[in-house]
Amino acid sequence: MIHSTQRCIIHHLSSADIPDAIQLFTNKQVRKYLGGTLTEQQAKEKLCQWANNQDGRYYCIRCRYSNAFIGIVSVTDHHDGKYQELSYQYLPQWWEQGIAKETLHELLQYFKSSFMFADLVAETQ
Repeated sequence: MIHSTQRCIIHHLSSADIPDAIQLFTNKQVRKYLGGTLTEQQAKEKLCQWANNQDGRYYCIRCRYSNAFIGIVSVTDHHDGKYQELSYQYLPQWWEQGIAKETLHELLQYFKSSFMFADLVAETQ
């Protein structure tokens, strides 16, 4: 675990999270502006790559009280090649509850204190 918030646990994405995380890539609402849905096999392949990433740039978000899967936060190269991009995908049942604000605030504090990422950018789609 990296950190916890009032309602969430944040840890590096692992292979144990893959069965739950597949839901993100097969959900039409989540993927509406993110390039569309993937098949379960495509999602599994992508998530295996993310879980095996040694840079620690993919974070699983789970409910602190039930361990229910909420979503993924990532930090990847921005398309401009200059910055790192902070992104997140959460399952629809967790939308409009302030979970993104809560978890992203905690992660930004973590990044800042550990000097992990100097220049972050976030965009909406």
